[in-house]
Amino acid sequence: MGRLAIWIYAHFAVDFGCFYVLHAGLKNFLGGDLETLAAGFLAYNVIAFGLQSVIGAICDERQVWRRVSGFAGCVMVCLAVVTAAVSEGAVVWAAMVTAALGNAFFHVGGGIDVLRRSGGRMSGSGIFVSSGAMGVALGTLCRAGVVTILLMLAAVVLTGMLAREDMNEQAEADKYVHFGTAKEGSFVLMVALLMTAVFVRSYAGSVMPMEWEKTGWLAVAPAAASCLGKALGGTAADRFGAARCAVVSLLVSAPLIILGAANVLCSLAGILLFNMTMPVTLCGLASLMPRNPGFAFGLTTLALLTGVGITYFWAMPAAAVKPAVAVMTGVAALCTGRACNNERWKEYEKQNRKIF
Repeated sequence: MGRLAIWIYAHFAVDFGCFYVLHAGLKNFLGGDLETLAAGFLAYNVIAFGLQSVIGAICDERQVWRRVSGFAGCVMVCLAVVTAAVSEGAVVWAAMVTAALGNAFFHVGGGIDVLRRSGGRMSGSGIFVSSGAMGVALGTLCRAGVVTILLMLAAVVLTGMLAREDMNEQAEADKYVHFGTAKEGSFVLMVALLMTAVFVRSYAGSVMPMEWEKTGWLAVAPAAASCLGKALGGTAADRFGAARCAVVSLLVSAPLIILGAANVLCSLAGILLFNMTMPVTLCGLASLMPRNPGFAFGLTTLALLTGVGITYFWAMPAAAVKPAVAVMTGVAALCTGRACNNERWKEYEKQNRKIF
């Protein structure tokens, strides 16, 4: 089983486990106390996404942290799942905090490893991140603690194998990342443009109109479309160029999302295209910080947190949703197109070697 395949599975399992804790644990405990539940979900997001830039910066500087972060995150989420499955009462708050911390450590560890071993390809990062969407959707629906524990135990074993392999390495083959995604220019400007693109996409995705009944398996259809979009986005960017892929996919997604909001197929196609930009913005930031892929990865999640966080404090008027999503999609396309180039993937180190 290749490294990338292990990280893809582990990402699915970690997000599945975290949302099992949130829904089968915290939501079940709080019942109808919606205000406290919202506070709990916000706290989870702040810990899970807000700390990744800090953990990433430490992992960039400390080799041991980098090598065990993904495994340690899986262990923490596994402990949280077991706690939520066998405990009752307020202890689920501790499970939630543990799951959030585990989520942060896992994403940074897995993200760094995938970025550093990508060989300049954007496809790996998109595929790695994509599986989390399905983990969130299915973990939200799951109430079977045994199933979730087994999924997490498998993730612990597999990532433990990677950590052991990394600890036994005498030298690191890929100390830095090798992307050529971002344009040359002001470092601060390029970072600001990419962070803005992630932020507005995050907020637009949180308020995106879907005027069709999400019942049965259609409840997980948006997550499946998001998953496929992220996975295809990196591959398309490698083939056609980062800026071209991001701008075209965003601009085409807007009418599908807005005008086709009541149609299942149009809406899902729009969601798929909307999410294709994700690996472009991630690899764009990583290309600006080749020595700090962990910090770059954490900056994207910080922007995601900020976008989602607005929805906890302010509800956009229904009449403004569609125009706002159209404008925000255009802003994201403008920022990404300005910050990224159309250079297609190439082998940065002219030697044949196994990437994953």
